[in-house]
Amino acid sequence: MQRRSFALAVKFTSCVVVGALTLGLGVARGEDLGPTLETVRAATRADRAARISGRLIHETGRSRTAQVRLYPAASTFSADLEQIRARARDSAANYFTVAKQLEHALLSYEEKLLAHDASELMLTAQTQEGLFEFSRVPEGRWMLLAWADTTVPVTPRDQHSKSKSQDRFLQPAPPTTYRQRDFWFISVDVVGGELREVELTDRNRWTSAISR
Repeated sequence: MQRRSFALAVKFTSCVVVGALTLGLGVARGEDLGPTLETVRAATRADRAARISGRLIHETGRSRTAQVRLYPAASTFSADLEQIRARARDSAANYFTVAKQLEHALLSYEEKLLAHDASELMLTAQTQEGLFEFSRVPEGRWMLLAWADTTVPVTPRDQHSKSKSQDRFLQPAPPTTYRQRDFWFISVDVVGGELREVELTDRNRWTSAISR
């Protein structure tokens, strides 16, 4: 297990979508995290901690690597993520920027935690052969967010559908694959001294998006 800011691990490469990423800012506006963080810190001082053990199961048997993040629960942050998911199909622009919107929402929440000097409560792990673990998690309610990428082949279009005008010009080769990012978002109640097991499967996947 490592403790490291997600903000240091993600590079935002497109400024064009910034205007579309405002959905994830609710957590930075309103909710007071002070009581929540104090509850978790009190559990840390009292040495009330537990282990979270998880695994990523892919029904096709393909090996995938997932990034896993664990944060103290915040209702506004959860609502922001649910809003992004609910609006994903509102337009093509929304659909193709879902992954960026989720990254931005998570970054905004991390900034809120950093403002409360709570960097030690941003926990991160990566699956190794499908397994991950957080060895000492303070008692309380946590949010687990994970994602894994899969390269998906693109079905070639029927060559007979091309117009005559297209035949006159050299057309760029269409992409043969795209990258799909699957997300899991799970609430985890941690009780000191108890083992919590988490499974990430195709069946409990929270949402999927195009990741460019």
